[in-house]
Amino acid sequence: MTDIVSLNEQQLKIKLFETLCNDFVFRTEVCGTHIHGEKVRIDYLAWPKQHLINNGFPKVVIGIEVKAPGMGSVSKGHDLIAQAVTYKYSTFVDNICPELIFIYPGFDSFFGYHGKEVVCSVSSICQHLNIGCVSTLLRGWEMHFAGGLFYSSMTGKGKIANVGTKNYVGNASVARSLVGQNA
Repeated sequence: MTDIVSLNEQQLKIKLFETLCNDFVFRTEVCGTHIHGEKVRIDYLAWPKQHLINNGFPKVVIGIEVKAPGMGSVSKGHDLIAQAVTYKYSTFVDNICPELIFIYPGFDSFFGYHGKEVVCSVSSICQHLNIGCVSTLLRGWEMHFAGGLFYSSMTGKGKIANVGTKNYVGNASVARSLVGQNA
């Protein structure tokens, strides 16, 4: 099995697509506009297929951004998080606003060298922004937020009811349901 950190961005995109393509419908390299008017482009917008929805995956559009860690992984990790935040506040073709943003590979690929505390801190901040991570496994995939498992292709929806579904405004959290207006 190839070490994910040794893959370039194109190889990572192929690995991610091949792992998730049976469960999601994808649009690639999707253009959009940030709330301040700047043009943006996200690697993937993805819609869950019906079998996932039937098994508890919310009927929502998700965004996925891919970046190869490589050398200078902390700097690339910062860039990846900044991109994910940008996409959270952007509208894409057909007026699509992804409700959740995931990055690939996960935070440990960028910040793991600095220890578990740093990875936990970064992922916790990102959870407040509804940004999680996708992990490709030997058989399947998982989506996580700092608070825990969001969804697994093997076991279904995570056990924590509100993981990834709170909006934070300032220091207050507001529960929300994933309504899927774009699905």
